[in-house]
Amino acid sequence: MSAAQKDGGRAGINPIEWDLPEERVKELRGELLQQADINKVKNALQEFGIPVDNQMIEAVKRYTFDSPGIAFARQNYNAWKNLATGKGTVNDARFLVHEMTEIKELQRIQQQTGFDFMGSNLENMGRQQRRQWGVNFELYYMEAHSKALESEYDFIAQQVASATNGRVNISRTVAAAVDPTRDEARLYMLVDGVPLSEHRNFQRWQQRAKEIVEIGKGTKERLGLSQNPTLADLIAAVKRQKLR
Repeated sequence: MSAAQKDGGRAGINPIEWDLPEERVKELRGELLQQADINKVKNALQEFGIPVDNQMIEAVKRYTFDSPGIAFARQNYNAWKNLATGKGTVNDARFLVHEMTEIKELQRIQQQTGFDFMGSNLENMGRQQRRQWGVNFELYYMEAHSKALESEYDFIAQQVASATNGRVNISRTVAAAVDPTRDEARLYMLVDGVPLSEHRNFQRWQQRAKEIVEIGKGTKERLGLSQNPTLADLIAAVKRQKLR
């Protein structure tokens, strides 16, 4: 799957994903880019304990919703809107954590190679130059994406520990291996130089999904669980939790 099919920007839309007329989706994108919501998203993350400044939030918005390398994805749009309107969840914050790391990695790559991952001059390039830009973007994107998945699942592991008052401590590799809501890291996060799903320990990590974890009555009530959950169900419940 190409980068253009995974994330959100100017590279196109998936009408099936949106289930809306293409013109309406374009309108939503235009409206979002015009909204002055940087401070609202920043404040939502800061209230959640994620240190961030306006410059990085602006960079995430431009990269995710107004860059030529990636498409306008509904899940990213929803996460941004939730954070901007005080309805954010752990999963919405996860999206921002991922994108911030991805941008930092692409900025590092740009400093080393000179590659403009935002494609600011793309419209003035010839066909062959645009094609080469796309090839380079995909290469560097996948490198940055792998690092972003590490940050994403470090964040999820931290949230699981926080939600359970330290009762459940897992590594990012275990969190990614058992997460029932998202398989991206299993495909693209590198562990010891290979994709997580190809690692020699992957099956052992993934088997922990069915492990019953003791989290205490108060935590169960807070997470909306009626009984001690499996590790997979716990991760899903934590990701649904509203930002504090």
